[in-house]
Amino acid sequence: MRFINRRVELKRLSQQLALFRRGEWDNTCHLALLGLRRTGKTFLLKHFLDHLVDHDAMHTVYVDVSKIANSPRDFARSVVLAALQSATGSRSEELLDLALQTEHQELIRAIDRFQRVTLESADNVTLFNAAFTVFKELSDRKWVVVLDEFQDILALERFRGIRSIDALFRAHVQEITNVFFLISGSFPTMLKKWLSDQQKYIFSHFSVMHLNELTRDASFELITSRLGDIPHDIKLQFYTHTYGNPYLLSVFARQYRLQEQPVADIFKEQVFDSSGVIYNYYSYLLDESLKLARGEGVLKETLKVMSLAEDDLRAPEISRRLGKSLEEVHAALKELIRVDLIHCQDRRYLFRVVPFRYFLRYRYLGLEQYEYERGDHLQSQVAKLLEAYNRTSSELGRAKEFEVYYHVANAQGKQLWSIRIPRFRTLEKNVDTPHGEIDLLAVTRRGKRWAFEVKWRNKACGIREITSLLAKVDADRYIVLSRKGFTSAAHVKFDQQKNVTMVDLAG
Repeated sequence: MRFINRRVELKRLSQQLALFRRGEWDNTCHLALLGLRRTGKTFLLKHFLDHLVDHDAMHTVYVDVSKIANSPRDFARSVVLAALQSATGSRSEELLDLALQTEHQELIRAIDRFQRVTLESADNVTLFNAAFTVFKELSDRKWVVVLDEFQDILALERFRGIRSIDALFRAHVQEITNVFFLISGSFPTMLKKWLSDQQKYIFSHFSVMHLNELTRDASFELITSRLGDIPHDIKLQFYTHTYGNPYLLSVFARQYRLQEQPVADIFKEQVFDSSGVIYNYYSYLLDESLKLARGEGVLKETLKVMSLAEDDLRAPEISRRLGKSLEEVHAALKELIRVDLIHCQDRRYLFRVVPFRYFLRYRYLGLEQYEYERGDHLQSQVAKLLEAYNRTSSELGRAKEFEVYYHVANAQGKQLWSIRIPRFRTLEKNVDTPHGEIDLLAVTRRGKRWAFEVKWRNKACGIREITSLLAKVDADRYIVLSRKGFTSAAHVKFDQQKNVTMVDLAG
């Protein structure tokens, strides 16, 4: 399968890898790749390991944490096995045999103890710590270690003796200097909060990358790779029905190739038919998300109300329709945001994946045909998506959601828009706050927060727009970029404020 797009993300991974290989490494350069399920994180990471890492110079380990976090014992044995298999190039599952192949006496003794003593131990902390044995014993080698679906490691905290996974993991990250850790997570809000919690101190070791849905051009590229040169209007239908999700695009393309149905019919078949691939995927997504949330009953009721509404709702309206207190509704919405089923924009609550609303309508009330064929909400959402993804200019050449991120990510330590851009520990696009959405929120390695906002309209940006940005988020520096410049009143009010920079993209 040909790899599509993700060039900027691969460039970032390659740059970090180059630092690691050259030894310009201070143990704060590990990366966390966050994105919703089925946005291509695993494919991206495996492509990176297979094609961009020099296997003659370093070993690579890939572990799906969701499959091995059943217990500290399973976790330890699986990581040790994967590391030994990488070191030897063997697929054997006999730990001691693999260790003997390395001819490394200290490692052989360590693996012998691991099998005879550690795996028989009831000490869960000892078991967890033993997972990193091979990396420590083979410290003269460099390793790139991918821990996919990393959020599932938190489940190990339910075992006796393990009070804080972050403290245990951080200790190894600090101690082991010959490993470049790449972790990924399918619940980005939850994992980002865990990584950025300054009380846990893990935040100082990982930079965050977000993986979003594909842009329109990248979606077209993927469709062409699957179906060849098909008419533009068919490609556009694929894009508008899938929100640029690479998994949905691939499923739709496969069905189109097999049956050559209209895209709208594929949508109905896959989203509303309980035997459809997308229907089953959404069922899995809902179940897995609710497992991590608190208060399943009220969460399902809240999702039901949101799915049946014609428009995106505010919390008071959800409260009224549910007949529950505003406090209880706010708690439910907060949980749904935490597990990434919904997000908040301008104080209204929206589904993160547009077709998911229609899946829920069918699941709860079987209203798929009437609601879908009317298509009012879907078409309005599609219009918003097209507007957001496809607004481009010769100046920036990117859709609004992506333009600031890509320019800033590539300009760290350099001049951009006559501003010295620092090196950031985290860069997060489309950040929801209680007071609205921020296009980009970046945090420097010293903890300073920079907020970026693009005003992409056909009139100059004024005092009200800049004041609104300042009210959305508490930041140390605000960068406002305007397609049509700024009003004279805005210049008078903000030119002398050192924490506000106005960038006129019109020239």
